[in-house]
Amino acid sequence: MSQLLFTGTKRRAYLRDITILVPKTWTKNSTYEQAGIEAFEKANVIIDKPNGVQGDNPYVNQKGECGQPGTFMHLTPKFVLDDTVAAAYGTPPAKTVLHEWGHLRWGLFDEYPVDENDAHFYHDSMSERIEGVRCSRGVTGKEYKRVNDDFVWNCNPDKKTNLPESACRFAPYVKGNEGATSIMSHHYVESVIEFCDNDAQAHALDLHNDQAPNRQNRLCDGRSAWEVMREHEDFENNNNPPVQGDIDTTPTFRVVQQQPKRYVLVLDVSGSMANDNRLKNLKKACTEFLLNTVDEESQVGARKQQHGGSWWYFGRC
Repeated sequence: MSQLLFTGTKRRAYLRDITILVPKTWTKNSTYEQAGIEAFEKANVIIDKPNGVQGDNPYVNQKGECGQPGTFMHLTPKFVLDDTVAAAYGTPPAKTVLHEWGHLRWGLFDEYPVDENDAHFYHDSMSERIEGVRCSRGVTGKEYKRVNDDFVWNCNPDKKTNLPESACRFAPYVKGNEGATSIMSHHYVESVIEFCDNDAQAHALDLHNDQAPNRQNRLCDGRSAWEVMREHEDFENNNNPPVQGDIDTTPTFRVVQQQPKRYVLVLDVSGSMANDNRLKNLKKACTEFLLNTVDEESQVGARKQQHGGSWWYFGRC
């Protein structure tokens, strides 16, 4: 995926260091390092069992605003380990992950129909033809519809809209295509290796299609993926310019595991704590901390401090 990212960002970004946090329940391994700030809840990419809605479908939890990074990417063990499952979303699987990375890192949106009511075809004023929803126009394909369990490679026009009938879909040619964009559209097409751009220097086949009624155009006011990406700190003000010459994009991996944590509470139980419910509030705060903050198997030490001496207590949660 790192090399694909490098190519897709016009030689401007790749993955250098990757930290993998393994579950606490896994058997200890001498190669695992002690986790520091790493935690499952803070992970950029989560590999976990499928949920009831998405199944094994890779997805990113997005907040809904153009250019706003997602919260996390969710992959399932089957997607990661089973090639037959991953192949259903396109090959190589790393391209699918790169597509999701566009959602996660740069707040991009899909450039193909997503929802049940999304349009699959539209009248294009530039090409003066009926086009399948995608970016860019350089990705060619054909119309099909499903009749019973068979695919029929011709569609009748709807009499009202003159668009292909509602059951029709656009199928890009996976092989033998010319268009190089876009990763946020039909990333599984072999020729697609980049994100759409409105740059006049780009090949005409690969220019951003701002007419297609898709989420990227709708939520980003018709801006291309690269127009949004160039406003991100990764590339803003020409940050991380293209790298010249050969470069090794292979990342380094570090595997860490959380170990039981240790906490020490220093508690003031002097006479002044009897005023203004201070002791009561102290007990309430300690209870809240122990019940909702401290992980299981953690060790907690309490030091009771008062005039004339102190004592210690240690325990395991």
